[in-house]
Amino acid sequence: MATTLGAVACDLINEREAAHTLRTRVETWQNPGIDGYGAQTLGRGDAGIRFQAVKYDTLANIETWIGNIEAVQGTVVSVTDSSNVTFTNVLVTAVRVVDRSAAVIPGSTVTMRAELSVEGVKVS
Repeated sequence: MATTLGAVACDLINEREAAHTLRTRVETWQNPGIDGYGAQTLGRGDAGIRFQAVKYDTLANIETWIGNIEAVQGTVVSVTDSSNVTFTNVLVTAVRVVDRSAAVIPGSTVTMRAELSVEGVKVS
């Protein structure tokens, strides 16, 4: 199963919170001295998405992978998570390194594990 963020391959991508479609935004307010609430709809949006991306590899490859994911910020991509669910038209708004630590997998060249938090919004 291929887990990808745009064209960047990952070992795991876990959906932390995601809106699968654009939803109607609603604004509510109260006025002092008047009973009840005012409300109005503002069109479709309210579609925030947050993923956890994980990679196991050598230090050099992890550094390249982090740079490639950071380069996706500000672009619209498709994301395929570890459950093989694809999210299309995701504008990546923030990429943060959550963890970068040593990983020991016997019989493997893997020496590092990196975890990134990727945030965005569904744009259509």
